[in-house]
Amino acid sequence: VIYSEDDLLREIIPTAIYYREKLKGSSLERIYYRSLRPDLIHLRELLEEQFEAPTEPLNLRSAVGVAENLKMDAALADSVGAAAGAALGSAA
Repeated sequence: VIYSEDDLLREIIPTAIYYREKLKGSSLERIYYRSLRPDLIHLRELLEEQFEAPTEPLNLRSAVGVAENLKMDAALADSVGAAAGAALGSAA
């Protein structure tokens, strides 16, 4: 099943409400996101609007410690970014 922006929005809204309540009115400092879906052209705006926080694409090299000599082009970084984020989140 391929989600549309509307489908994504329906999933994001409860998460945004949860964090607003959990943070007692404060906002998250920043939202990092990674998407392999070029058709979600408004993803950044959707996240910023719902979470009331600045967003930025996840830079895998800055988020995950990697060896300095590791060569990774943009396509490879896109492919492993989501998996790395999930692994980091599971370890937290």
